[in-house]
Amino acid sequence: MSNIFSIWPPGYYPLYNVFDPDSIQMLPIPVELLKGGEAIGWNRELSPVVKQFIASLYPRKAMR
Repeated sequence: MSNIFSIWPPGYYPLYNVFDPDSIQMLPIPVELLKGGEAIGWNRELSPVVKQFIASLYPRKAMR
């Protein structure tokens, strides 16, 4: 479980994204492991935050 709940130091990764519980990369977490709030289930679609982050990583080239 440490690989799931680890907090990386600032600057560990060259890019930063806000926490997005709706991210497709989010693993499901049962409510028993959380300090309040609701369980997180399987996310099967790209969230708006993830789409925006992907767009910043791979900007579209201007069409000529």
